[in-house]
Amino acid sequence: MKSLIKILIAIIALVHLSGCIGPYFRDGAQYDRREWRGWADAHDIGQMERDKLAAERERAAIERDKERDQMALEKLASQPVMTGIMTATGVVANTNAVASGKTASAGYLGYVANLSSYRRYNFVIRGPEKKAFYLGPGERLTDYLLPGRYTGSIYHDGSLYGPPHTFTVGVQEKIFQKERCHWYLVAEW
Repeated sequence: MKSLIKILIAIIALVHLSGCIGPYFRDGAQYDRREWRGWADAHDIGQMERDKLAAERERAAIERDKERDQMALEKLASQPVMTGIMTATGVVANTNAVASGKTASAGYLGYVANLSSYRRYNFVIRGPEKKAFYLGPGERLTDYLLPGRYTGSIYHDGSLYGPPHTFTVGVQEKIFQKERCHWYLVAEW
């Protein structure tokens, strides 16, 4: 029995020294000092270096993304936002022309357009607000939506015509038919 225990201890010691366990560390500082337990060959050390380099690149990419996002926010903050104001008499497109009395934001400017020259379509918008518009051939409508994610569906003769369109309403500007807006929904068939 004693010889079996001695053999097991010898096997464990050989496995530990042979590298079957591989290098392991308590923390990153121990890795930087190259103090590890276990045995490592050139392949193991190269893999550890690649892993560390990949982690550093990922941290740098996150920092670049933060800087880019900050620059985008600053750019958006410097641009005028086209919103409407809801008054007792209706929506006023220019925020400087607010009528006296209580007002509330009507949302961001956008367009619903039927560019077809012969079909009538029913446009249904679902999201933070729900709206529906029935437009004849060549008609275009201006409307305001509150910020958020929307799904626009277009119906012809009661049937869904094409897949639903997903769009986001927010401060980001878009160009629709050479006019600035914050969102648009279009049927072109």
